[in-house]
Amino acid sequence: MKFVFTLLFSFCFLNCFAQLRSIEQLNQTKVQADSLVKLKKYDEAITLYENIFTGVPVVDVILHYEIAVIHYNNYEHKKTRASLDKAIVLSKKSNTNKMTSAIYLLYSRMYSKEGNNKKSLELLKKGLKEDDKIVELHVTLAYQYLKIGKPKKALQSALKAVEINPKSAYAHNNAGLALIKLKKYEEGKKMIMTSIELDGSNPYAYKHLAYYYINTGNLEKACEALKQAENLDYKGFGNEADQNEVEELIKKHCN
Repeated sequence: MKFVFTLLFSFCFLNCFAQLRSIEQLNQTKVQADSLVKLKKYDEAITLYENIFTGVPVVDVILHYEIAVIHYNNYEHKKTRASLDKAIVLSKKSNTNKMTSAIYLLYSRMYSKEGNNKKSLELLKKGLKEDDKIVELHVTLAYQYLKIGKPKKALQSALKAVEINPKSAYAHNNAGLALIKLKKYEEGKKMIMTSIELDGSNPYAYKHLAYYYINTGNLEKACEALKQAENLDYKGFGNEADQNEVEELIKKHCN
């Protein structure tokens, strides 16, 4: 909630007391909603948010955004888009740049999952125009460049993310994959190992480590990395289009 508090506090010039009450209510509701989402009770979580719309635009934009996140996590993209459409209108009226960037980021991820990489890239660039210090925008931009076969641009975006947040595991992971695609194998491995040290729960990092070993001729180590990715539920991780890739690589190199 730090992001939410920072955003709302910056707009607490007029009607401050009402906004602070709204923040407290939003905070309490988010805790309850997050618990319901963990139990996959998405409709109940959304109802909680819908019951506290305040009429304060800078608060309501976050409510629409949080509802969009729940729909996105439940793979309901039509509903995600509808909530984001409401959020973006309020965000632009409120001149909340960070919130607008976050909305564009979620839009882009949704289009990415639908296979529309061009639209995803367009939205990421819009988000960066609003606020170019949000590390997730640079990380996701790197990911999109990798998906369309532009590893040099991907590396630039990933390194920018590392510059903003040296502890971003996903930034190091994407930088590592870009380097491997550019045949800079040892540099790539170093980045991926840093990613794993920062967050060992990302199956994509182990898949990319397997790429390193496959390209350098160590299939035994590659299979160990692929098995680790499989054990971390690569197939179900994020419901991405390439969810069967680890399974296919295991069949090709490890059986």
